[in-house]
Amino acid sequence: MPVVMGLVYLVLSLLYLIPSIKLWKYGSAIYRLLSTNSIADLENAMEQQRSFWKFVGIMIIIMLAIMAVTFVGGALWSLQPSR
Repeated sequence: MPVVMGLVYLVLSLLYLIPSIKLWKYGSAIYRLLSTNSIADLENAMEQQRSFWKFVGIMIIIMLAIMAVTFVGGALWSLQPSR
């Protein structure tokens, strides 16, 4: 069981790594924008922010779907006759 939990935590840490990298890119783009005041840097920063929120939205939809399937599965499991 500890090995399984270790693998679960490893997968979850990888899921947190992706939005962290996206936020890091956004922060770097904002820093460049503050130094240059360039429209191109503003567009890049907005694109990085859009990418982050798109990823977060997709992950929320996936998590809601998993929760719905788990809820329905649990309800069906509880309807099974006892042995």
